Amino acid sequence: MQAFGLEVQIHDPHVTNQQLKGKNINLKSWDDLKKADVVMLTVPHQVFQTKSTREWQTLCKEDKGIVMDLKNILPEDTFSNNITKWSM
Repeated sequence: MQAFGLEVQIHDPHVTNQQLKGKNINLKSWDDLKKADVVMLTVPHQVFQTKSTREWQTLCKEDKGIVMDLKNILPEDTFSNNITKWSM
C-alpha cells in the first residue's frame, strides 16, 4: 500500500515493535492512530470486538469513511450513514 503512496498505520495489541524488528513496520498504539479515510480490521482480536461504535468512528476522518472488516466481527448496524462498513 505504501508503494501506491498511501499512508499506512498498523496497530496490533498482541505484537511489539521489537518482534517486528527489521521488517520496516512501526506499530502504533490505538491512541496514536491518526484519523483515516479507510480503516482495515484484519484480525479478530477480542480487544477489537469489544471496541464501541464510537471508538471505531473516531478513527475515520470527520466521522465518514470506510471500515473494512475483513473478519466480519463488527455488527452490521454498527456505523452511521456516513461510514460504510465493508466485510467479507
